[in-house]
Amino acid sequence: MTIGIEVKYHSPLSSDDQLEREASDLLNGKGQTPKFLLLLGTEPEVNMMAKKVMEDRKLPSGVHFGYLSWQEVLHQMVYVQKSETWNEFERLMLRDLVALLKKKGFDRFQSFQNLAHPLVDRCFYFHFYMDEQFFHLSANRIEKEGYYEFC
Repeated sequence: MTIGIEVKYHSPLSSDDQLEREASDLLNGKGQTPKFLLLLGTEPEVNMMAKKVMEDRKLPSGVHFGYLSWQEVLHQMVYVQKSETWNEFERLMLRDLVALLKKKGFDRFQSFQNLAHPLVDRCFYFHFYMDEQFFHLSANRIEKEGYYEFC
């Protein structure tokens, strides 16, 4: 099989027909092997690019189109990292790639369960600290529409 991969990091497609041209290039290649074009980018942009490509239906027949996000790549690498079948080099490589993708910010929000500290302490929902005196009103009697100074 022949696979063409268009990789996007923080940029859109260079033109509206970029993937069409790449698909045509795949078909012009030698051999009668199945042709695949894969778009790899960040969410949600890659989803929108792929949706447009599939709606426009301008890719030549004979090329199978698919897309994948960097976030999903990271998610799958974390998942396969748990396998016991990897040798030492493969585990090291996976660990490095996972660390890089996390550093690039491709980690999806999972839940609040793994936070080191609770977000809200239920004992202090409506607790106000009154250790300091914020202002002093030096008036014995307050009258409507009067002028008062706070210091």
